Amino acid sequence: MTNYLNTEEKVVMANSKVESIEAESSNLRKDLIVAMNETNNVNEKIRELTEALRLEKALIVYKDEEIQAALLRTNVEKDKVIQKFMQSEQFSDLQFIQYFKGFELLRRWTMKHHSLVMDFSNLDFEKIDTEILADETMDQEEAEVDAEV
Repeated sequence: MTNYLNTEEKVVMANSKVESIEAESSNLRKDLIVAMNETNNVNEKIRELTEALRLEKALIVYKDEEIQAALLRTNVEKDKVIQKFMQSEQFSDLQFIQYFKGFELLRRWTMKHHSLVMDFSNLDFEKIDTEILADETMDQEEAEVDAEV
């Protein structure tokens, strides 16, 4: 009978171990299912983020192309504005003012350093203007004659 009790004890112990292992196995299965669900969710999130990144890259490329086109239009327009300004009367006036300032600077420097050699005090600017206008008129008339020929 002791042998029977020992065997029954062993069976109870074995059944207890089996139940414990089954419970642990069940918990591990549940953990595996949770981990697989998390993996699937993470993979789905990765796909979503990858698609969002692809769309962002495409948007950046599109914006870069728009910027390049805008820069090209800006450069073309800038060149047109510069050409228009250079052909305007205002540009000629500015050019004359700078030329006149340079001439005035040269005159002052020459008077300071070579006052005994050259005397600009009697320089008649109105006469110079008259001569310049006469030269311009003559140049225009020559250009018209050349254009007719």
